[in-house]
Amino acid sequence: MTLTVAVLVSEGRHPVSGRVRRADCDARALELALCLPYTELLVIHAGAERSPALPSYLGMGPGEATVIPLKEGADPTAPLTELLTARRPD
Repeated sequence: MTLTVAVLVSEGRHPVSGRVRRADCDARALELALCLPYTELLVIHAGAERSPALPSYLGMGPGEATVIPLKEGADPTAPLTELLTARRPD
């Protein structure tokens, strides 16, 4: 049996420089999900389509990420609900 696991990833900020990077806790969640056997991974980013954090997440090993393009400050609740309802992860 294969489980579909959704991991929501976001942009983090370097504590000193303030530069955009992957978020530490999101990266840990992705790392844990990548270790699960018999799992289809659904990596989701709701935000900037060309976020500088995305290549770092993809470099961790998931084949792809689904990007929900949002303008800065937009509420991601409705588009995330729509995607998760359609994909129905376990």
